[in-house]
Amino acid sequence: MRDRPEDVLSAWTALEVLSPVTYRKPADMADGDTRRIAALDGGLPWRLPGEKARQNKQLFYQVVLGAVCMDEATNALLSVFVDKHQDRPVARGMAAIATVTVDKTGVLVEEGAATALSSFAWGLPLALKQDLVGLGRWPEAETKLNEDLDRQLRRVDDEGKPLPLDAEALRGAYDWLVGTLGLHPSLVEGPTFAIRVYHYWKAQDPPHAPLMGSFFLEDLAAVRKLVTAGTAPTALRSYLGITKRAERKDVLAARRARHCPRSFGARSRRSSGGTPECTALMSSA
Repeated sequence: MRDRPEDVLSAWTALEVLSPVTYRKPADMADGDTRRIAALDGGLPWRLPGEKARQNKQLFYQVVLGAVCMDEATNALLSVFVDKHQDRPVARGMAAIATVTVDKTGVLVEEGAATALSSFAWGLPLALKQDLVGLGRWPEAETKLNEDLDRQLRRVDDEGKPLPLDAEALRGAYDWLVGTLGLHPSLVEGPTFAIRVYHYWKAQDPPHAPLMGSFFLEDLAAVRKLVTAGTAPTALRSYLGITKRAERKDVLAARRARHCPRSFGARSRRSSGGTPECTALMSSA
């Protein structure tokens, strides 16, 4: 990989793809509020008679469609990429694979807003194959995966009326997703809970999916489009090294000149403790 702007962006994207948001207990996905967690082992929370929303709120559910076990995933990565650093931070807990947003009756919200995929769940199998360059393709892969997952889940009856999700549909979508991503069964666990989301009652759009990865990924995708189209602004072109400056200005040289003028004698440049004041000024800066 060279220092071309495209390669720099691919490497940066790869780092962000493999930086998941993790949780140790389901409530971590709901700002620590255990009352917002609906366990799925006792049945789906939207089944009749259903649940009531809080006052002046709309009720939605965001089903966490399986999760990657970070202990196992980290060990698998370390078996491929040896890390000899003793102070390496250890990833703990779980990383969601995907989320599905439904209304209070269990029906998927509008297309384009119902599903969200984790970049880590997608990128982990690629990293284990040492295809780090391929991690830069996440923006394109994300769009198609969301479209395909939505088709897996969205169902209608004979009259074209949307049907609520059931346990079979959720399990089928999870199995399809794990197989499509190429995640080994030993690294993942199936859907176990949904998050209750109490949305402002006048809001026209459904709630956003919970953050599962780096929020830089959308920005990096936008930057890549600008670079590819040749429309990157001047500051961005300089940052990525597309535009080379003819000369460089040492801004610290002017600062040093102000604090340590050559006209001062050696005695005047020393503090009472014998330490040059210039050094003290620069250290405090």
